[in-house]
Amino acid sequence: MFIILNFLSVSARKIRRGKTVDRIREIRTGGGERFYILDVLENQKGVNWSEVENFVGAWGRSVLIGEGYSLPQSSSLRKFDCTPFKCLLLYNTASLILRELYLSGCRMRCVVNDTGGKYAVQLEKIVKFSAETTVVTMNSHRYFDECRRLFTEYGAGISVAESCGSIGENDIVIDTDGDYSGGGIVFSPTGNGFTPLYTDGFNDLKALCPPNINALDFLGALYIKNNEIRLDSAACRMMLKDSVPYSVDNIISDTRANFERSADSGKSIIFYV
Repeated sequence: MFIILNFLSVSARKIRRGKTVDRIREIRTGGGERFYILDVLENQKGVNWSEVENFVGAWGRSVLIGEGYSLPQSSSLRKFDCTPFKCLLLYNTASLILRELYLSGCRMRCVVNDTGGKYAVQLEKIVKFSAETTVVTMNSHRYFDECRRLFTEYGAGISVAESCGSIGENDIVIDTDGDYSGGGIVFSPTGNGFTPLYTDGFNDLKALCPPNINALDFLGALYIKNNEIRLDSAACRMMLKDSVPYSVDNIISDTRANFERSADSGKSIIFYV
């Protein structure tokens, strides 16, 4: 379960004590799960956050709000963190990209930056189509079992290290930490490299999202808080880099062209005398 705050301006009107939360709507999703939309009144003095905090109670750490609003640090209210869902999108999308490149003869190296060791279960999506896979983590023990299984099933040699070493311009980097600053073709949940913009499909779920709420944050809340497990297959067809949208098809074609260009320039030239 999670909470969406919908702010309604009442201009100069005085808001009576205990009336900051004006209306509550309960929305049911798959499997009997639910979320709530709270209409919150604000006037020229702003929002009475203490009343909102008291009303929301234990669910105050799973809050979605619209652009232009922020939650006060002094309260227990916290914005829902969509990062794990965005990282899922990165793995699913990178897998699609690597597969298309693999089928066209481009064997790419992939580097996963996962310091906390949180995403070992996603590794299979990458190694199936990667020529070489390197995991950078400070918690290598979390990858041991998965690396052993993938080697048995696919013969995949996976390097696990505390640093990534040299990164080539055509290496694909999945940066789950969001703090990678090196080279390569970077996919990240934050603003570093290609970031998720929106997903295809799931229109029935998207229809439940209020227009002022970021759709990816909403889907992430459904996936993590409301157990919408069908979102486990979600992938991006559009991504954002330096505020410019890119289709995944364009990313694939550009990456293929750069790979082939690099391969051609690296070929030996033989002179016959």
